[in-house]
Amino acid sequence: MMFRVCRSRVQRMLEDIMTTNHPFYVKSVDAAGKRGACLEAKVLLPLKTFAYGVPPHTFTDYFQMSEGLAAKCCDEFAAIMKQLYDEEYLRIPDTTDMKRIIVLHKERHRVNGMFGSLDCMHTGWKNCPKAWQASFKTGKESGGPTVVLEALSDFNLWFWHASFGYAGSLNDLNILNLSPFL
Repeated sequence: MMFRVCRSRVQRMLEDIMTTNHPFYVKSVDAAGKRGACLEAKVLLPLKTFAYGVPPHTFTDYFQMSEGLAAKCCDEFAAIMKQLYDEEYLRIPDTTDMKRIIVLHKERHRVNGMFGSLDCMHTGWKNCPKAWQASFKTGKESGGPTVVLEALSDFNLWFWHASFGYAGSLNDLNILNLSPFL
């Protein structure tokens, strides 16, 4: 079931990209008559790169493309996502959004003035520089340095705030005190 849901979202994203007629995503043939990388490879490479947090050249063998093209795929993907989804998803909530969300939370949770759920999550940082490791080490037995993600989402799981990069040695109360949201 989860695979079908992810697959349909990627399929929708591919359809959205095709509707833009962006020159980078149009099928191309070089001077020797060889076909260029397909649309799916140009989209899946950046998705895998961002999901695993690795440089674009990591998947060049898998997708059969050069390092330069892999880097360009990531750059173009970021640009096309901003172009397609900036207005609806990558924005700051306005007053109508805030009123709608507050009414939704009052109906669901019976709490006046509730905006969403704010939480912090510690994530392991495998490649933390040696000089920073003491600051990013948690009191818990995590086995290594961690970095903290602070996020706020509403009942419909729309993320209205995210801040990443706090030292893992900070607890949640200290992070909330430093929060640009609060």
